[in-house]
Amino acid sequence: MIDYVALLEASLQLIQPFSIFLLFIGVVVGVIIGVLPGLGAPLGIALFLPFTFSLSSIHAFSLLLGIYSGAIYGGSISAIVLGIPGTPPSAATLLDGHKMFENHRGEEALSYALIASVIGGIFSTICLTLIAPILATFALKFGPPEYFSLGLFGILIVGKVSGKNVLKGIITAAIGVLLSTVGIDLISARARFTFGSVNLYEEFLLFHC
Repeated sequence: MIDYVALLEASLQLIQPFSIFLLFIGVVVGVIIGVLPGLGAPLGIALFLPFTFSLSSIHAFSLLLGIYSGAIYGGSISAIVLGIPGTPPSAATLLDGHKMFENHRGEEALSYALIASVIGGIFSTICLTLIAPILATFALKFGPPEYFSLGLFGILIVGKVSGKNVLKGIITAAIGVLLSTVGIDLISARARFTFGSVNLYEEFLLFHC
């Protein structure tokens, strides 16, 4: 069940002037991070995490949420303008957005990306708030068959958005899944495909960035 009293109290905390200011700063920083290819929302949060040590939990989350949201949108800017997705989620934006930019409709494409990002962020936040307890119960029932089906679904989606190069897209996604199996298994704590090297225990750190 949703605790509406706690939800109201949290909302009142978030609309404080200092929280809004940190949220604004986080969005600006996040957009800059998202525009730079190779960086992304997780890395941006990791870089600015030390700055939250002296902040309260509400203020820290305001800053980090702003960075995350800004980085997700910022990735679409480089995807549209340069044809290089700044973040993994903006890879789909590249398909139509860069073509619009080449047809001198870049401002329109950036506007669509911003509107979609804002609407999607608000909608997903509301959905998460309302169905988080149900999702938590459902997630605990996930087992190996469900994770395998989810991974297979992800590979098929990659193949779908690859356009005419479906085979190349599926092969690339399969290689990514294979590389992600290297390291310590999170469930069994066993080393997988490390070939006796302790340097591979932490997986390929490049792919986390």
